[in-house]
Amino acid sequence: MDQTLLLWGGFVAFVVAMLALDISVFHRRPHVVGMREALTWTGIWIALALVFNAGVWYWFGTNAALEFLTGYLVEKSLSIDNVFVFVLLFSYFDTPAAYHHKVLFLGILGAIVARTVFIVGGLALLASFHWTMYVFGAFLVYSGIKQWAEAQKIQLGHPRIEQPALSITPENSGDKTTILVDAGKLDPTSPAYYWSFYDLTRATYKTASFSKEYPDEKVYRHSLKEEAAALRAVAEIASKDFKAGKTKLLDVSLHNLVKLYEAGFLEAYVLYARPDAGIARDYAAYRATNRDKLRRYWLEVVIGG
Repeated sequence: MDQTLLLWGGFVAFVVAMLALDISVFHRRPHVVGMREALTWTGIWIALALVFNAGVWYWFGTNAALEFLTGYLVEKSLSIDNVFVFVLLFSYFDTPAAYHHKVLFLGILGAIVARTVFIVGGLALLASFHWTMYVFGAFLVYSGIKQWAEAQKIQLGHPRIEQPALSITPENSGDKTTILVDAGKLDPTSPAYYWSFYDLTRATYKTASFSKEYPDEKVYRHSLKEEAAALRAVAEIASKDFKAGKTKLLDVSLHNLVKLYEAGFLEAYVLYARPDAGIARDYAAYRATNRDKLRRYWLEVVIGG
C-alpha cells in the first residue's frame, strides 16, 4: 500500500480517536468549563501538535517540520478571531454555558466534514473538467473586487437609471405621426418632464432620422444612435436646467444620466446596460472606433463607481 495513503489514514484515525475521547469521555457530562480547565486542555492540544511536529521533523526533515509549524502558528493566530464570533453567537442565542463545549464540538466537526467534502469534490471536479478552474478563478476575482468595492464604499455595476411611464404616445397614420402628450406628466419640477424628451425623440426618430442615419437599411429598427440620442436629449435639458438653477435637485436616475452624458459614456451605457436586438447590431461598428471609450466606461463607471 502507498506510504502516503498510510500516513494520511493514520493521521485521520488519530484525529477521529481524539475527537471521540473528547466528547465521549472527557466531556461526557455537560458542565461549565472554567478558566483552569480551558487552559489545561489548550495546553494539551498544543503539546500534541508540537509532538506531531517533532515526528514530522524526525521522519521528513527540517523543511517539512518548519512548514508545518509555520502553518500551525498562522492557523492558531487566525482562530483567535473565531472566539469573538463564538461569544457573539452564544450571547445572541442565549446558549447555556454548560452546553458551549458540545455546541462548539459539533460545529467544528461539521466544518471538518464540510471542508473534506468540498476539497475532495473540488479536486474530482478539476480532474474531470479542467475548465472549471477558470470558473473558480473568475469567482475569486469577482469576490475580491466585490470586497474591495464594499471596503471603499463603491457601488459596482451599471448606473441605476429608471424612467417613468410614457408621457408621449405616437400615432402613425401613413406618412404622418401624431404625438399625443399627457399634460399631467409635464410638470417642469417632475422627472417625468425631462423624460418626455426621451419619448419625443424616439417618437420622431422613426420617420425623421432613421433613414438618414442608416440609408442602406430599408426596415426600421431600434438602434444605438436612436437610444443614445433620446437619452442625450433628456440629459442635456436636465443638465441645463440644473446649472441654471431652474431645478434644485435631480433624482437618482437623472443625476446618473447627466453624469454619463457629461463623461461621454452614453453610447457605452446603452450598449452594455440597455441593449436589445437592434442595438446589438451596432456594437461591432461602434467598438471598432471607440474601443478605448468602452474600456474606460468599465474602469471608471462599472468598477470605479
